[in-house]
Amino acid sequence: MASPNIYGTFHSSLIFPQKCTVTQEKIRADIIKNSDKDFYYEYIIRLKVTYHITSPTKQEMPLLFMASNYLNDQQIYVNGQAIPSSPIDKEQDYPFLIKEEITDTLQYTNAPTRYHAYTKYYISYDGKEKQEVEPSNLIYFTAPLKAGENMIEVSYGAFPSTRRYGFLPPYTFEYSIYPSKFWKTFPEIDIEIHFPKELKFEQSSMEAEEYTVSDHLFQGKIKDFHSTPEHYWRFSPKPSWLGSVVLAIGPLGFGIILFLGAVGLHLYCIKKKKNGAYGSEYS
Repeated sequence: MASPNIYGTFHSSLIFPQKCTVTQEKIRADIIKNSDKDFYYEYIIRLKVTYHITSPTKQEMPLLFMASNYLNDQQIYVNGQAIPSSPIDKEQDYPFLIKEEITDTLQYTNAPTRYHAYTKYYISYDGKEKQEVEPSNLIYFTAPLKAGENMIEVSYGAFPSTRRYGFLPPYTFEYSIYPSKFWKTFPEIDIEIHFPKELKFEQSSMEAEEYTVSDHLFQGKIKDFHSTPEHYWRFSPKPSWLGSVVLAIGPLGFGIILFLGAVGLHLYCIKKKKNGAYGSEYS
């Protein structure tokens, strides 16, 4: 049975060791119409995230972030220099990746029988807490940092989550700031989402006083990690005038209209039948 949902992307902030200080993070997302008709995703999110960080020394720092259901077109710049990303090699050891071998068994006799073995992967931010991940959802690169201020830009395309059912299914963009829990400092995160005129902003996990929406632009600031580490923004298609009427009437209204129509048709048929009977009687 097909899932009623079409799962989209899930993003996270950069995962930094505590050797650097993050002074600013800005998220810009552009929701655009998907021109590729071969995909069942109607919209694409063009995402660009910029970080300003301070490094105490010149160093090569391994960094990564999580992203699911993206177009594999990521571009990474460190101080204006293009940096290649590397896929996670499951056979290689990384300081941030924890592997756990799982063996399922069946107990037919006194001795358990091994029947299935697999590996779970976790990201550890501080060596204590860990979060389960899919290695294919990790984008990994090495940043050549200079002593002092640095700027890192990460951009790529991805898909929003939506539903297969409903009259006007919403489109949802999700972003996790959980990794920033382990940064030295938590700066305000600027959010800027541009969306097309045929969509309207519907809902966000952010508090109402944290953002504004006007002229197809959502702008806000995330000021506190502890309030909500997982954020989302939801948009839905604007209905046509006919769609607005349909939505205003609602299922109950349609039920009443159909009921009244059925009653009227029934009365009309009775009246017509009576008139026909009277006509045949006096003919």
